[in-house]
Amino acid sequence: MEYSMKVINLNGEWEFSTNYGEPEGVKTIRVPFCPESRLSGVGHHFPEGAALTYKKTVKLPEGFNKGRVLLHIGAADQRADVFLNNKPVGWHKGGYEAFTLDITDALQQEN
Repeated sequence: MEYSMKVINLNGEWEFSTNYGEPEGVKTIRVPFCPESRLSGVGHHFPEGAALTYKKTVKLPEGFNKGRVLLHIGAADQRADVFLNNKPVGWHKGGYEAFTLDITDALQQEN
């Protein structure tokens, strides 16, 4: 059996918004840093219950999807609801814990 793992690193700039009201001028967040960190580009603490939304468009390289595709999220605080191409692909509840979702069925060439 031949095994080949391809990886796309999703760290970097993401679109950012919140139902609480963004700090002035903030429209992006630098992942993997938390919003409270200056390295994130946000540097702001949001109250409990504020919904933070991250969005990024990713185009898959030619021949990328050769089987099951997993999305690994290194940490999420409280609750994360994950959507891909407007389809819910999973959720996680817990404090700053990593989790992995199988996103194969929702995947398209541009996501």
